Amino acid sequence: MLPLVAAAIVVAGAAAGEPTARMALQPGSVLSVAGTSNIHDWTCRARAVAASIEVSAALVRRADLTVPVRFLACGNDTMDGKLRDALKASSHPMIRFTLERYEPIASGAVEVGGSLTIAGVTRAITSKVEVERQPDGSVRARASVPLKMTDFGVEPPRALLGALKTGDAITVEFDLRASGAAAAAKTRATMR
Repeated sequence: MLPLVAAAIVVAGAAAGEPTARMALQPGSVLSVAGTSNIHDWTCRARAVAASIEVSAALVRRADLTVPVRFLACGNDTMDGKLRDALKASSHPMIRFTLERYEPIASGAVEVGGSLTIAGVTRAITSKVEVERQPDGSVRARASVPLKMTDFGVEPPRALLGALKTGDAITVEFDLRASGAAAAAKTRATMR
């Protein structure tokens, strides 16, 4: 779900000129998961993301992003509960992305690769991420990443005694902003 801020860090680190810098997600960033069902389409939003991001000059030294499953909200208590059950939140409370590589592929775009862990299952993923520096010095990263729930051992949720069935394919979309943070390496941004 999170091959994201890594791209922003590449641009920020290169431009910042600091020997070592820490990045923090800014409030107002958006991360959502969208899918379909046999009745209607659905979207769940992350209300919080934790990030530990370190850059040195133009190199990303470390990037680790987590989304607490309990902070995924679909706007419906029943669906929220079904989602948490499907993601095995009681035994695997976090979704985690760890950056392993990045490569510029075009002006304003990078390909990031890393390990994504959902419901205790880790898979390697890659994604193209659009990156742009903002006038205030922050970095904006945007992408749309298609995934399949079953690739992570997640059974697509059902409801109404099986009458409502969600599709296996989901899309993770994000529009995140990161800025320099001289203080803590671990930050938590409230999402909108």
